[in-house]
Amino acid sequence: MLKQLYIKNFTLIDELNIDFHPGFSVITGETGAGKSIILGAIHLLLGQRADTRQIKEGRNKCIVEAHFDLSNYHLEDFFQKNNIDYDASDCILRREVSSSGKSRAFINDTPVSLTLMRECGELLVDIHSQHQNLLLQKEDFQMSVVDIIADDKPLLSDYKHHYADYLQAVRKYEEQPEVMEWLDSWSSRVIPSVEEFCKTCIKNFYYFGDFFVKWRFTRGKMIGMGKPVAALEAMENRY
Repeated sequence: MLKQLYIKNFTLIDELNIDFHPGFSVITGETGAGKSIILGAIHLLLGQRADTRQIKEGRNKCIVEAHFDLSNYHLEDFFQKNNIDYDASDCILRREVSSSGKSRAFINDTPVSLTLMRECGELLVDIHSQHQNLLLQKEDFQMSVVDIIADDKPLLSDYKHHYADYLQAVRKYEEQPEVMEWLDSWSSRVIPSVEEFCKTCIKNFYYFGDFFVKWRFTRGKMIGMGKPVAALEAMENRY
């Protein structure tokens, strides 16, 4: 939840500090009152490209800062993955734009790229306008809705840990030159039959499970191998 929004030297705003409280908050005003200016400042926190014309005339720098309560967002993995300090009660996003054209972005006082700030902002803020429900088209958002409805937090946490272990195992295999040389030799030779191909696979690996770990991450290297690939997929589904 957005708890506080601070804006300084942004277009017509000298300094603005808004506190939000639990519940439904509304900012109203007639046309030209400045509602869109506030929304424009929030867009900077979502990783939008900065323009020096957004800095108030006569000022050297504009600042936009927002404080979020992440207690119900379950974003520990995101912060750990990107090596950013995590505080569920107070997450701070800050953007600074100078008149020289330089722009800096921070998450919890850690300098980050605009790409990372954009990724974080999309997890925290939804901006809806007419005919623009774009989040509904994103697979990650759809999966999040399913997880929320299913209330599968423990199961999802277990899956993330197992998936991380799997990726680590893949990296270890890729670091073994003899494995990669063997895989490259696969794609460079013609195998007469599906049966011989399968026998060759099994002979070159210590056990069946190990084989399929390698098979999954090398599937892309086997384009054009036709029937052997189809056979492996059938074996994978069977075993």
